[in-house]
Amino acid sequence: MSASLNNPEAKKDVKDLMLLFYLMPVFGVGPAMWTLSQPDRSPKEKALSRLAIKLMLAWFAGTVALDVGVENVDALKLPLLIISSVFTSGYFVLNLGLMLRLWQGRAIDLPLLGRISARERYSDSSIDPNR
Repeated sequence: MSASLNNPEAKKDVKDLMLLFYLMPVFGVGPAMWTLSQPDRSPKEKALSRLAIKLMLAWFAGTVALDVGVENVDALKLPLLIISSVFTSGYFVLNLGLMLRLWQGRAIDLPLLGRISARERYSDSSIDPNR
């Protein structure tokens, strides 16, 4: 069983799985923060970790702002609750879409948040991109 972990393909699959884990809504932020604290991580891992943290912080700030509005403005309570639920659903759908793009090996490009190139996926010379 340990021989399979020395296989370059198995290492690439584990690394790809970790990249997907960073984009998991809400829960992927912990591993993303841990990755940023490690100096030996690849630039793609760090860029994806920063993107996941930015997305979570934007979602959290928007949700808090909408919740404050719900508590303080009685006339707009229902519309603000609807906007909050659409905002949260959008955050989850965006993360799932980014996970899909990452799984397909396509570039992740979000305006104002950065670009993570698909070419960096095979920066390790021991892994063949034509699998």
